[in-house]
Amino acid sequence: MLSTFEATCEAGKGLEKYLTRDAIIETRDHVSTTYIVFDRLHEMCGYFTLKTAILPRFEQLPEESDLDIQFDEETDRESSVEYTDSAIELVNFARNGAFSNSTNCKEEITTAMFYGFILDIVKAINEYVAVNYLIIHAIDKRLVKYYQDNYGFSEFELNSSETENIKRHVRPVYDDGATFMALDLSDLYKNS
Repeated sequence: MLSTFEATCEAGKGLEKYLTRDAIIETRDHVSTTYIVFDRLHEMCGYFTLKTAILPRFEQLPEESDLDIQFDEETDRESSVEYTDSAIELVNFARNGAFSNSTNCKEEITTAMFYGFILDIVKAINEYVAVNYLIIHAIDKRLVKYYQDNYGFSEFELNSSETENIKRHVRPVYDDGATFMALDLSDLYKNS
């Protein structure tokens, strides 16, 4: 069944490999959870993967600080984690190209997955554990625009020190070069 998934473009071939090779192992090992979405006829529409994440926020330490936390090469000063924001990472978000090409419902699939499944799961998690952001790493500029226009994500505003720390500690290696994006969930909670 998992082998029926087809990426919608060449850049998405890693999504096929993830689903058939890594998704079950990572779900079993509690690294992340992959959800497969089917239509009423039991055809795979797509899948998404969620995992917990944090967004570290950094502050510059005073010149006289005795803490040896992290060195910021741009300012020649150390920085320290001031606080963290809680988040859920949308690790994978993919529609099945084979299904969507045969049914002419490309946008409906991803919209239904996002609003009908992903946000509902995030809301349910928030009832037990506070979640401030939904984050994603957009692999190209086309997806940056797509996530902005269709779901309200924005490029996460970070200072240069935070950006480097995020790249070093939060962004997975396979997303190197991707644009770090976040959806602030506070409005979502106000409207529910």
